[in-house]
Amino acid sequence: MSTALRGTLIGLAGIVGFHRAAIIIWFESPVVVDSERLSRALRDLERSVSFIGQILNRPLDEFLNDDEAVYALRYAVIEAVEAAVQIGLVLLRETGARPASFGEVFELLGERGIIPRDLAAAMRRFAGLRNLLVHRYWEVDDARLYRELKEGGLETLRRFLRHVH
Repeated sequence: MSTALRGTLIGLAGIVGFHRAAIIIWFESPVVVDSERLSRALRDLERSVSFIGQILNRPLDEFLNDDEAVYALRYAVIEAVEAAVQIGLVLLRETGARPASFGEVFELLGERGIIPRDLAAAMRRFAGLRNLLVHRYWEVDDARLYRELKEGGLETLRRFLRHVH
């Protein structure tokens, strides 16, 4: 990698809040697992999954009438997906894969046998949900989000954790 490109990437990383060393490791050492980054992402995912579970213990009508709970659940799902993507990127780095999207991270994890293909497909749908929550939040049906998480979505996140932990 050229010095100019490295400097640009490090500068951009600083703007968006990435740790410079992580960017350098990503581009210069594709076979080294960044255990600190992986540990942090695993902790973030575990925390988000636990928090989602706590919210889902509430009755649906109580959840829907509590704006803070609604927004907290939305954010916890976003954080869970982003942590899962970070985990996937660390694991995929060893294979030399360069996914172009969040969804592709999970697709490649399935193709390479890191997680089962059915789990990869379910996690890819989570990436789509994350995009909806971030980019088209006004279209979110919070009752449906709650029900789908309660009826299997949360277990999908737990299953992902079991496979990558």
